[in-house]
Amino acid sequence: MGRARLAATAHRDHGAAAVEFALLFPLFLALVFGIINFGFAFNQKINLTQTAREASRYGATLSLTASAPGNAGDIDTWLAKVLEVAESAAGSDLDDDRPGRYVCVAYVTEEETKSLTEGTGGPSSSEPCVDDNRDDDRVQVVVRSDTVFDVLFFGGSINVGSESVTHFEAAA
Repeated sequence: MGRARLAATAHRDHGAAAVEFALLFPLFLALVFGIINFGFAFNQKINLTQTAREASRYGATLSLTASAPGNAGDIDTWLAKVLEVAESAAGSDLDDDRPGRYVCVAYVTEEETKSLTEGTGGPSSSEPCVDDNRDDDRVQVVVRSDTVFDVLFFGGSINVGSESVTHFEAAA
């Protein structure tokens, strides 16, 4: 009699594993795709951080006059040159058609502040990119762009970016 009950109970639990799998598999997929999407967003954040550092370091070592051929450069050519370096260093993360694209480059001294901005928002041309509470001559670079975050039925976009402030070392 006892063996018959065990066999009947085992037979009733036969489809339980398939039901559990059907319930947990979508959650597992959401977790895996969430991790993959987070990896892509984190990679973009790292790339934009490196872009901001590279552009601000380039700007810190490029003198204003050397930013154009024949040492005829001025602050405007210097800003354009540093912005160009930022855009080329970012690769596709700062393409012109990228949503949420924003690049700001500023030359900040006690006497003057001049900035160049591309993208949505940003300061006027006489304001710094970021308020850093420093009083030395410096280069500021801020880069941002949107990344799409889709996990099965949930999604949206998040804005990732970075900023870098570097002491201006080159002769003006």
